[in-house]
Amino acid sequence: MSEIRSDTAKLAALVQELGYRAQIEDDSTIKTAMSGLTVVIFNWPGDSIQLYLAFSRGQQEGFGIEQANELNRLRRFIKCYISPKAISFEQDFFFDVSKDGAKEELERILRTWEGSISSAFDALKDAQKDDRGQTGEDAPASPNA
Repeated sequence: MSEIRSDTAKLAALVQELGYRAQIEDDSTIKTAMSGLTVVIFNWPGDSIQLYLAFSRGQQEGFGIEQANELNRLRRFIKCYISPKAISFEQDFFFDVSKDGAKEELERILRTWEGSISSAFDALKDAQKDDRGQTGEDAPASPNA
């Protein structure tokens, strides 16, 4: 493993202080879990972070370009991308781990992200219901199921 940047180590420590696991993958990448889903935090030089989540397209029948565009239109701060193999969500934030109040700012960022992925997850479930003609409780409980 390459040497870990000190700001990535500090970011991982803050993530853990906020009650999440934080596994450092490389000098700018931390893997964690939120709302039962694996999330990657990219720590970019220049005081910014990106939170990222992806699902296999096979798991998400019915979620396509139209649904991604609608999610992007309604939730402009989370970006949804579709490739032949995956549906991915990302959100970018200005964040400086060395500033006073960094822990509180990161807590706000993570709450924002969890709300955003909750909306994305709801859109995925709705697309599955629509694709299968299901309603309410008949829909799959999790895209990871």
